[in-house]
Amino acid sequence: GKQLAEQIFLEMMTAIDVRHAMLSKIQRQGETLVAGDILLPLRRAPRVVAVGKAANRMAAVLDEILGGQVEAGVAVSPAESPHKLERFRYFVGGHPYPDEGSLRAADAVVDLVSNRRADDLVIFLISGGGSALLEKPNDPAISLADLREFNRVLVTCGLPIEQINVLRKHLSALKGGRLAVRAYHAAQLTIFISDVPDHLPSMVASGPTRPDESTVEQAYALAEQHGL
Repeated sequence: GKQLAEQIFLEMMTAIDVRHAMLSKIQRQGETLVAGDILLPLRRAPRVVAVGKAANRMAAVLDEILGGQVEAGVAVSPAESPHKLERFRYFVGGHPYPDEGSLRAADAVVDLVSNRRADDLVIFLISGGGSALLEKPNDPAISLADLREFNRVLVTCGLPIEQINVLRKHLSALKGGRLAVRAYHAAQLTIFISDVPDHLPSMVASGPTRPDESTVEQAYALAEQHGL
């Protein structure tokens, strides 16, 4: 029994290793990036946005896959990266509550992906924790103090993550697919490491590049129902 448990543990650790997982699912074949059944021509070196607890590792592995051919990138994580890529800007954001670093990172990401052309490619690397690490309110009247208190209430209220993120999405200029809108007209690929149930991919980091299936009405209903 002990030997079997050890074998299961080691196989699980291999499966969730960021480098192993990415190399098994993403390859460069000549001037084409292959991600599962998706084929993306590499007409130009892509721009890369990495956000979340695994952001620095994901950025490093993608750079390896692309042979260092990245035009520019931004990586946002909760800790300094010990190994920084030349073409990347690195930011440390707040977690579990956003901070000034979260706001600065959001501005850098918006600047990186805006005004793209049809022959551009933007690759988003998303992992858990991104909801707090990357933050830009959709109303400039919302202060950082407001955002921190808002997140404090949500994190401590006992709601499941999918309901917390419904509320987060509707205060944000980036969550709920709004970051993907910023990168229009470019081709886009999102690679994410999920820390939520498989059927809820739009909840990873509050889905900055995923369609938002929730509504403002749902956000109000949740706030009223739970006394928030």
